Amino acid sequence: MKNLRIVFLHSIISYTASYYYFKAIKSLDVGLIDIPFDPHKPQPNDPLPEGDLLLLVDCGLPVSFASLKEYGCPKGFVSIDSCHKFKIHKDYCDEYKFDHI
Repeated sequence: MKNLRIVFLHSIISYTASYYYFKAIKSLDVGLIDIPFDPHKPQPNDPLPEGDLLLLVDCGLPVSFASLKEYGCPKGFVSIDSCHKFKIHKDYCDEYKFDHI
């Protein structure tokens, strides 16, 4: 079985679900491409590396990644507390056209 390459965008803030998911995925037998970000700062427009799946877990703040719009590989978004932020998350997923939510 081929090792999956997961491009993981994760918050550097340690008490977010994004960070907890990152710690869990680190323990799996996958090719992890770690892309940490600070949700309180603007994100660079650098191209994102290719992978079998790009995964972004909600960190509590909507974070803008310009290069995510044109990303050509499958993208997944994990929505946290969507019962409180349904419209925000729906609009976010529509904007970035996630394949898996």
